[in-house]
Amino acid sequence: MKTVETIKSVEEREAINNLNNKFKLHKTDFKVNQEGHVVILKINDKGLDRIPADIKELVQLEELDFRNRSSFGGNRNNISKIENLETLSRLRILNLGYNQIKKIEGLDKLSKLEELRLHENNVFKIEGLDNLTGLKQIALYNNHIKKFEGFENLAELMQIEISHNEIKTTKGLEGLSKLKKLYLVANKFKKIEGFDIIPQLEVLYLGTQDIIKIEGLEELKKLQDLEVSFCKIPKLENLDALLQLKNLSIGQNKIKKIEGLENLSQLEWLALYRNQITKIEGLEHLSKLKFLSIYENQITKIEGLENLYQLEQLIIFGNPIKEIECLENLSKLKTLNIDPHILNDDEQELIKQGEKGIKEFIRLRKKRRIEGYIKEIELLKAQLNIKGLKLEEYQLIERKLDDIYKKIEKLK
Repeated sequence: MKTVETIKSVEEREAINNLNNKFKLHKTDFKVNQEGHVVILKINDKGLDRIPADIKELVQLEELDFRNRSSFGGNRNNISKIENLETLSRLRILNLGYNQIKKIEGLDKLSKLEELRLHENNVFKIEGLDNLTGLKQIALYNNHIKKFEGFENLAELMQIEISHNEIKTTKGLEGLSKLKKLYLVANKFKKIEGFDIIPQLEVLYLGTQDIIKIEGLEELKKLQDLEVSFCKIPKLENLDALLQLKNLSIGQNKIKKIEGLENLSQLEWLALYRNQITKIEGLEHLSKLKFLSIYENQITKIEGLENLYQLEQLIIFGNPIKEIECLENLSKLKTLNIDPHILNDDEQELIKQGEKGIKEFIRLRKKRRIEGYIKEIELLKAQLNIKGLKLEEYQLIERKLDDIYKKIEKLK
């Protein structure tokens, strides 16, 4: 970290000294590059009510941060207007989060800006972005925005964070051919459609609103992360088209049946908690799954666990399950949240010990299962010695033996 003395430009050095006198900058609040120019400046929680005019002299700035680090308390900044930035033509990152800005303005000269953060302000309209043709990320969550607009020139935009606003439709996202991440949690949607205009999307967050239907999911062939928890969805259609999906979270909805899991071979995270599901089909195809949360449903039996060799977290309490099989296959399990009545007293004590206890629990279950298989083998071998055994009966016993040997090999 270089100091004020290393700043070569007289104007830049004087500006930093002025800002230091006013706001008592820490040495980590600014960065000077090898050429002696200030390239990063952070003035957080300093009680600013406007952007200081001294900023104009820092013409080599690449990153400028006026956000408050928390949404309450401390000596908060309360900037209400974007100003004094017209000389910062090299600026790439601007953070004005947690302020009092009502209007997006004063950005016309920032043609190299790549990231703009205006979250937790009082913005009512998306505007003033026309000249930001290189913008890649924008954060506008927790404002008062009612619709998508003003994005017409932002062909490079890759990420929009606009949760906790008042948006009702995806109209206005047309032309954003590089958009990969869209965060739309807690808006005013009831029905989601129009994904054909953003088919390249990889991350989509829609949770915490009154959505009852999602149409056009099949258009999102590249989707990897889908979050629609805390909505009112009775059925999620066309899941089977999302072949690249890695994370799926649809907890706390009104879903009775989940369909299409058998096609989601890339899935690593699956959250289906607090629905009305009675049966899960297709789990056996999710060999990469690491996290499974299905607590508080109506599931009586879980099938397909035996193939989830990568599973690390399993949360299944609050279901009418009397017995759960194949836990011994889950050798990588670290977390197990399960109703106590499913386990015996010794197993309950082991689970309470955390990851170490769970490993011992798995080991004992595996040992018990192998012992059971050995008894089956002995019985089947005894049947092979029965006189008068027909060829087809002999072959059936051989197939059963072969199947058991394969199961033992998997457990080992």
